[in-house]
Amino acid sequence: GSVPPILQHAQQGKAKCVLLTSADRIAALPSASGLRDLGIPDEETILWRAVLAPKGTPPAKVAELEAVFEKAANAPATRKFLDDAGEQLLIRKGPALRQYIDKEYDALGKLAKALNLAPQ
Repeated sequence: GSVPPILQHAQQGKAKCVLLTSADRIAALPSASGLRDLGIPDEETILWRAVLAPKGTPPAKVAELEAVFEKAANAPATRKFLDDAGEQLLIRKGPALRQYIDKEYDALGKLAKALNLAPQ
């Protein structure tokens, strides 16, 4: 899920967030449970962003791009932006990122099938 749209409303007391779709609780909404609290941490659906390069990109170029984007992600201005939005930085690279994307794609495909949704 995405925390930013609800965050200001929860902080102002206009809405109460009781459950996150992430595995773990987050500092921005400390009273909201994560899926780990329910015993189903592997079912999380979170807001994520990724930078992808074309297949066949030389490993040295991939390493260079990873280093540049990781440095930008950890810059104080970026961290402040994420903190203010209630987001947490999690960096996945290479096979770990591919595995995460494949897992989410598979899970959402199963959900679409269960809901009888056809590809458009």
